Amino acid sequence: MANPWINNTATQKIVIVGAGGFGREVASHIRDINTYAVDHGLPEQWEILGFIDDGEPDLELCRRFGLDHLGGSDAFASLPEGTSYVIAIGNGAVRRLIAERADAAGLSAATLVHPDTTIGMLVTLGEGTVVCPGARITCHIELGAHCQVHVNVEVGHDAVAHDFVSIFPLAAISGFVTLGEATTIGANSVINPGVTVGEGAYVASGAAVNKDAEPYTLVAGVPAKPKKSLR
Repeated sequence: MANPWINNTATQKIVIVGAGGFGREVASHIRDINTYAVDHGLPEQWEILGFIDDGEPDLELCRRFGLDHLGGSDAFASLPEGTSYVIAIGNGAVRRLIAERADAAGLSAATLVHPDTTIGMLVTLGEGTVVCPGARITCHIELGAHCQVHVNVEVGHDAVAHDFVSIFPLAAISGFVTLGEATTIGANSVINPGVTVGEGAYVASGAAVNKDAEPYTLVAGVPAKPKKSLR
C-alpha cells in the first residue's frame, strides 16, 4: 500500500465528534479513504456510526450526508465495544477535553490520512491526527496527538507540532518550526524557518511569522506582531 495509514484488515466502527462543517469534511474524507482501500484490495476501513455533538447540529444536513446525530459526549459510554473516534472541532483546547472524555469511555482515537497527500520519510503522526487532501508533509516531521492538518497545508522538514495543534487551509510551515501544544495556525499564514510558536498561541490568517510567538498570544500582520494576550 502506498499509504501506510490505510491498513485496517477489517472494517472498524468510528464516530465523528463535531457535526459542523469540518465534521462533514471528515465524513467525506473517510469515504475517500474507504474507496482507496477497496481499490487497493483492502476492505472499507471505517463504518461511520454517526456524529457526536454536544451542541445543536443541523440534523437535516447531517442526514443528507447519510449520518445521524447520536447525541452528546455522554453517548460515548453506550457505543459498541471497539469503536474509534475522531474529533472534527477546530479548537485544540476543546479537542483536549473531548479526548479525555472519549479515552475515559474506552474509545480509541483514529488517525486519518486522506489518500491525496504527500508524506515523506521519518514522519510520525500521533493518535487522532487528521491529514486532509492536498497536504504536503515532507520529511523528519513529528505531529502529536489530535492535530489537524487542513486542506493544502505544507509542512517543511524537521518541524514539530505538539498535541492538539490546528493548521488551517493553505498555511505554510517552514523547516525547523516548532508549534506548541494547542496552537492555531490561521489559513494562508506563513511560519518562517526556525520559528517557535508558543503553546496556545493563535496566528491570524495571512500572517507572516518571522520571530518566535509567545504562548497564549494572538499574532497578526506582515510581519506578524503580538496583538493581545489570550489568557
